[in-house]
Amino acid sequence: MAAALALLLASAAPTLAEDGAGEAHRVPPAIVAPLLDWVGRHTGQPGLVPPVIIASRQALRRLDRTAQLAGTDERLRAAYVPGVVILDSDTWSPADPVELSYLVHELVHHAQQLAGRGGECRGRREEEAYRLQNLWLAEQGLPPEHDPAWIARAADLC
Repeated sequence: MAAALALLLASAAPTLAEDGAGEAHRVPPAIVAPLLDWVGRHTGQPGLVPPVIIASRQALRRLDRTAQLAGTDERLRAAYVPGVVILDSDTWSPADPVELSYLVHELVHHAQQLAGRGGECRGRREEEAYRLQNLWLAEQGLPPEHDPAWIARAADLC
């Protein structure tokens, strides 16, 4: 199931980056650079090449429908498909640290992909992304977005 979803999402990436363009906008590099540096330091991958990052509710809705077809009922807040991060343009604000934490989470997936870990068990990849998202929030003086016990169980989903 997870492999099927990954395949569907990967095949949708170029289309999403190109045709969510009606209401899509790119996130400026000045916002992304410090977050990407932070992720690089915490994943042991300094100097990461940035992905394309867009805020597009339309593109995220397409991925939501794809995820639902693959059997998951989670509402996407952000998503990563190889080389592209998609944020929800209805909620995205670089002034909101929780929204920035969703970008951090997806940048962790980008780092995993660049390290050749894209095929690794989804639970392990999610555990790392949620853990680092919570760490980033803690460094901002904010509570975790996800319960640490729940995150620990994510790695067991392999």
